[in-house]
Amino acid sequence: TNRSLNTKIDDLKNYIDIFSILKCYEQPGENINFIPQKKTIDFIKSIEKYYVISNNLNSTVLKTLTDLNIHKNCIQILGIDDIMQSKPNTEAYLKIRCSLEKGNSIYIGDRSSDNDFAINCSIDFYDIRK
Repeated sequence: TNRSLNTKIDDLKNYIDIFSILKCYEQPGENINFIPQKKTIDFIKSIEKYYVISNNLNSTVLKTLTDLNIHKNCIQILGIDDIMQSKPNTEAYLKIRCSLEKGNSIYIGDRSSDNDFAINCSIDFYDIRK
């Protein structure tokens, strides 16, 4: 499951340079393979500012946002390389919580661990798969 994989990645951070390995996987030849979600991109373009919390590398997220030309309103990216505990742990959320507007924040994701993360943080969740 995602949860056990995330736990293993968290454990490995203490022993090896897991981020170099992840970069080779996430950004082969500096390219990133992703499937743009038009509805999500349109939503992001319509809002004033947003933050990203991802179990991907910070550099992968930034490159993807830049390639989609939606990086300008991104205030902060918290990737797997910026935290010690991956989602659904709330560590990343706690780092940006003070900057969020209570009752005016939503977490967008595509995995059950994203929903678990939103529940753990007591914020609304939108599943882009639906």
